[in-house]
Amino acid sequence: MNTWVIARSTFGELIRKRIGLYVLFSAIVFIILSQLFASLSMQSSITAASTRSGSVEVTVIKSMAFGIIVVGGLILSIFLSFDLVPSDVDKKTIYTILSKPVHRWQYVLGKYFGTSLALLMNVAFMGFALLVLVYFKTGFWQWPILAGVLLLLIQFLVLAGISVVLSLVVSRNINVALCFAFYIMGTVSEFWQDIAKTTEVTYIRWLGDFLHLAIPNFYNFNLTNSLVHLERWREIPSPGTDVGLGVVYGVLWIVGLMVLASSIFSRKEV
Repeated sequence: MNTWVIARSTFGELIRKRIGLYVLFSAIVFIILSQLFASLSMQSSITAASTRSGSVEVTVIKSMAFGIIVVGGLILSIFLSFDLVPSDVDKKTIYTILSKPVHRWQYVLGKYFGTSLALLMNVAFMGFALLVLVYFKTGFWQWPILAGVLLLLIQFLVLAGISVVLSLVVSRNINVALCFAFYIMGTVSEFWQDIAKTTEVTYIRWLGDFLHLAIPNFYNFNLTNSLVHLERWREIPSPGTDVGLGVVYGVLWIVGLMVLASSIFSRKEV
């Protein structure tokens, strides 16, 4: 119950800051404008048939929209979570909270869950905007889009968990920089694995294996290419299994990060 109260309070606080609303509004506007950009790109190119033109236009729209969701979610996941605990310490409200019968792990989880609710709301609206836009362009609902949005949401929740952990040990600016670095390195996690498999230098192989295991593999949450080109989605033997494994992988990382954050905060003097 204490965790839920803190989560609800954190969610309300983040909504009042309006950064999420600004990013959400901007993202939805750009998603809608992607239709205009796609139309302009099609007018400037020569196509063999109008049906093919429409198909390419939808592909451009989905590609741009998914890119906008990734950028918007990346900004939100970091900037909604990097200041959760430090702001309470600065305002000294943390002493009021911890003076009540609230365990420190409940405080950490409450803060994270509040951020997760804000992320869920924003990403859901952006995903719904994309789904509706594609429906108006094609005349049918492309439900697999929701699977891609779900995996992106899990990715953002993992990144928010990293930000919460870092907020307990480093300053705000370093936190933001490290989160972006973790995202970039996690996005190319397959690259580290390839290095570990192909190199003959022992310490480089160990480093590649370490980076592949120590940093979340954000590539596991990326089905964008298959969803942009829907025929590739249909070629996946078991897309539901891939989505499920991605969700499980993300949840395991989130649980591990929350255990780590709770352990750090329980030993931290505030």
